[in-house]
Amino acid sequence: MLEKLNNKLELKTVILLFPITFLIHDSEEIITMEKWVDSNIAYLYSVVPKRLQFVIESVHLTTPQIAIAVFVEFIILFFATFMLLRSLCSGVWLIFFTALLTMLFINVFTHLGQCIAFRGYTPGVVTAVFVSLPYSLYLYYRLFKAKLINWRTVTISFFVALVLFPIVPFAHFIGRTFV
Repeated sequence: MLEKLNNKLELKTVILLFPITFLIHDSEEIITMEKWVDSNIAYLYSVVPKRLQFVIESVHLTTPQIAIAVFVEFIILFFATFMLLRSLCSGVWLIFFTALLTMLFINVFTHLGQCIAFRGYTPGVVTAVFVSLPYSLYLYYRLFKAKLINWRTVTISFFVALVLFPIVPFAHFIGRTFV
């Protein structure tokens, strides 16, 4: 089955699906986040330790604020995808792109962890499991198969992803500021 998919989709096409995958996943969050947080705010404050309650405030955004935050993240992701497709070689753009892919992959498990912690649906979990997870695994597979990445690249990308993580709260800040 993978070989049939590989034959039908060029690697550049699979890479180009990254921004689309991101938008599908984050659309679920845009649609559901505000209502879910508003409905669960008291419960969130009761179960989240006081020292971590700033996280609740960071995700307590209106739908337009979330949309702006997602737009900021999308621009960064689209730029990284564009730059990688221009060169499709090793180097800084491959590391940057793979770090963003790593963030998407890890995000699946944060959504699953949230569902377990809150014993039910949390915004973004459906598309994380059914869109982001299979896509990110397939893209990793294709990048390995093309010998564009190896385990060293993935390890470096993981640490770059940790450094890039502040993009998310920065995007939330932009959303809060402009709406």
